Amino acid sequence: MIKQNGLSIVFEGLDGSGKTGQVKRLERRLENIGRETFIVKEPYGPSKGGDSFLDVLSSLLMNEQYDYSTLTELLLFSTARSFIMEHFIIPGLERGYDIISDRSILSTFVYQKVRSENLETAETLDLFLSLYAIHSWPIISIAFLLDVDVEESLKRLKQQKDHSFDRFEQMSKSSLEEVAKEYRSLFLSSLGKDAEWKNWDSIDIVDKWCIVNSNNDIDRVEEDIWEEIKCLL
Repeated sequence: MIKQNGLSIVFEGLDGSGKTGQVKRLERRLENIGRETFIVKEPYGPSKGGDSFLDVLSSLLMNEQYDYSTLTELLLFSTARSFIMEHFIIPGLERGYDIISDRSILSTFVYQKVRSENLETAETLDLFLSLYAIHSWPIISIAFLLDVDVEESLKRLKQQKDHSFDRFEQMSKSSLEEVAKEYRSLFLSSLGKDAEWKNWDSIDIVDKWCIVNSNNDIDRVEEDIWEEIKCLL
């Protein structure tokens, strides 16, 4: 059994929802009160230092020239996730670090649900949830959904200097609308306000779910996040 001596904090949402910026803001807040932090970003790994194995995996996953099957994509993401969990997240939590993750297994649930039209996807995701339980991976202390309108997210991405769109960011606007819808549905289901995802056992891997309106000013979003984090300290 893994001993969690720090918080496991996850940020989810569309690209352009402000996850990366809020991750850094929360890192500063926590360190200002004397807590040690460590940032990871799936599927790339730690924000500082990197890892050559994850570099290869992430370049395969994000390269738009490859058209993977749902199963291949799931397996690649799960390999990256397992490596990050075993080499960075678990050791960090055991040492008392607060781990702040930019994306998690919740991204896999949502994106694969949108990108695949066959029933096998649900069965495959159930399998990965079982593996999560078998390996006794740590529970997510709190998962934030930075909920943003698709138009706003795309506008923000275009405003980023030298930003190049990866294969997921190149999804059609209608597909991104579906991703946003499924994110809301997943979080609302886990909060008991939506029934669509009730047959999924994802609630077992997250202690607290929180939806933040990321259309708001970034300072307001930061404060909303901090109010939730303070309850866990």
